[in-house]
Amino acid sequence: MRIVAVERNHNGVVGLNNEGTQAMSHDRLFLFQKVMFWSLGPAILVVPVWMVAGRQLIGGPGGWGAVILMWTVAPMLLLHHIVLLEVMIRSNKRVGNHVNNNNRSSRRYCGSAGDFCVSVRLANTLFIYYAAHFFLQLFMDDGGDQGAMGSWAFQYLGLKSSISDTIDACLAVMILVLLVVQMVFACMDDPILLHPHHDQEQYLHHHHHHRVPTTTTTESSSFV
Repeated sequence: MRIVAVERNHNGVVGLNNEGTQAMSHDRLFLFQKVMFWSLGPAILVVPVWMVAGRQLIGGPGGWGAVILMWTVAPMLLLHHIVLLEVMIRSNKRVGNHVNNNNRSSRRYCGSAGDFCVSVRLANTLFIYYAAHFFLQLFMDDGGDQGAMGSWAFQYLGLKSSISDTIDACLAVMILVLLVVQMVFACMDDPILLHPHHDQEQYLHHHHHHRVPTTTTTESSSFV
């Protein structure tokens, strides 16, 4: 159970004070970090498969491009996501052991696999990375023995091939850059870091030990 302060204003309206609101905001941010961590496992297979067959899955063209990607790009994506997941598991275990040795009350945040997470900027990077993969399939051109088939955007939206190819190239470069950025953040960042201005110990201290003193205008309210 966590104690959060509520305040009653001069009109008798009760609401969370700034510190209570900040704690709840941290909870939502931490949930996002956890979701992004647990996306790393499925991404090992989903991202390479989507790269190869995403166009066909959404009704787009399928040709030799899928075969080429299956033997070139897909294996590299598979390897990248396996390494990324392994790095993040080791990082969470390392940080969890360090924090728990100094603060036993933090165990529910760092001591079990269910609470593993990624840093905020890695979580944001992964979100943008997944979105880029999705949109890439909309603009990626493909072709077969009979010539070019165009992209999904060309077939269903009537987008010119030159525009579609330009967007496709930009998204491909973005994904390549994000792959490097992901690995850099995974190796450098503390997975408990919630905000650039709140380090690990400050957050754990605030979240588990902070108690707001009672005043004449403050009431205690418990949230489980």
